Amino acid sequence: MPESPVLARPSARTDVALRRVGSEWVLYDPAGDRAHVLNPTAAAVWAFCDGGHDPAAMADAIAQGIPAAEPAAIRRDIEDVLRRFASEGLLR
Repeated sequence: MPESPVLARPSARTDVALRRVGSEWVLYDPAGDRAHVLNPTAAAVWAFCDGGHDPAAMADAIAQGIPAAEPAAIRRDIEDVLRRFASEGLLR
């Protein structure tokens, strides 16, 4: 099955909420009544899903906080996270 394309400037659905629960980051999708537990990087990616950032800009911003980061690897990881968000119907 081919990979779904990554949106140029992903935008989160406004009804999906990101909350910190203990030491975890959780997205709650009320439409599907589902919770998604995120790692810190995925939570950072979600925060950039405002329709104003493309994956490259997200990667640049996230890489600044990671010593010895490999920009190409970070970009691939971000694109994987965005594909997952899209496949779960969390983006608009």
